[in-house]
Amino acid sequence: MLMALSGILEKELPAKTAYWLARAQKGLVSEFEPFDTAKKLLLDRYTTKDEAGEAIVDGDQFVVEDMDALNAEFAELSDQEVEIKYNPISIEQLGDINIKPVDVLRLGRLIKDEDDEEEDLIEV
Repeated sequence: MLMALSGILEKELPAKTAYWLARAQKGLVSEFEPFDTAKKLLLDRYTTKDEAGEAIVDGDQFVVEDMDALNAEFAELSDQEVEIKYNPISIEQLGDINIKPVDVLRLGRLIKDEDDEEEDLIEV
């Protein structure tokens, strides 16, 4: 979602639309930062270290002795619900910019059709 939103924010948009999308991105980033920090702490806790205390890497992956424990804690962390209050914008507000279909999917409920009657509260 953040990647798609960042890509759209690079486009020329009406000022009000750009403002609302930038505000949504700021809210999303502020909610994802603690998650990323917790994820890094988990990895640090379960990653095997060398004599210097540095993480051991095999190819492009960290060496983890207890992968089951890491996966269990990561699953618990990932199950946390986050609520972000945001008023979705209509697809018409994006104007005539070109958006890849995959980005529309990634944006999910940040944009809506005029026919949508969903709540203004988005759970991520």
